Amino acid sequence: MIIWEKYVKKYVWDDDKTPYFIPVSKLMRDQADKEIFLYCFFLAIPAALINAVFVSELYKGDFGNLALGLYGTSILACVVYLKIRKSTYSALFAISAPIVLLLHFAVNGFDVPNLNINTAEVVSADTNSDRLTLAAEKRWTSGHRMMLTTDGRLPAPLSSNTVYYLIGESGKSYQLAATVEDARGGVAIDLTYAGSGFHTLQRIIQLHLIEKIGMIVIVLLWLRYTLRVVAITKAYPNLPVRDMNPWSKLPPGTSPPRK
Repeated sequence: MIIWEKYVKKYVWDDDKTPYFIPVSKLMRDQADKEIFLYCFFLAIPAALINAVFVSELYKGDFGNLALGLYGTSILACVVYLKIRKSTYSALFAISAPIVLLLHFAVNGFDVPNLNINTAEVVSADTNSDRLTLAAEKRWTSGHRMMLTTDGRLPAPLSSNTVYYLIGESGKSYQLAATVEDARGGVAIDLTYAGSGFHTLQRIIQLHLIEKIGMIVIVLLWLRYTLRVVAITKAYPNLPVRDMNPWSKLPPGTSPPRK
């Protein structure tokens, strides 16, 4: 009979490379270094993405995400200081990241933020067929949640910051419905005015219940592990330094082989 736990420990959990189940008080200094490095690495990835988006929008003259951009920059600085100095204060500041994400879920829900792949330029609106024609083909399907923005006037009676539901299958031409039931039944909103200016149609991606629960669990695990990193930084100055001599693991009284 194969003991599967032996292989899990062999290939998944290693005391030296992945010491995540070892109590903080029993860690060696090099094990703590590895944990802090990996934590900083994974925290730096979303912070760098936030900064990349902020710089991109800033280049276009949009300062609407200034607070988010500054927060992303502060997280990157926190990561660097935490990695170099093993600072407990930096680890405490890092706790704010999962807490901010949980607050975002509570206030704004689980809608995926605006991404270029989820938006399309509206080039025309036909009041006879009630169709919006896009500048590029999209693989959208009926029932998707949509929202419109404009720098002019939207086709009447559509309005900004209102959720509509798509009617149509993959292409450049779509209709909008007021409810998901209307979208499934093919009942489109009657357009009475073609609008003016530059319009953008954005898909609002909404997660299913299981996906929402999964995201909350992941963020809570993130918060829990950040607390472990705080404990590691507090204990770090007193952690023992491992003897890196390969012969130090020989049984007592055994001498290394002579060359």
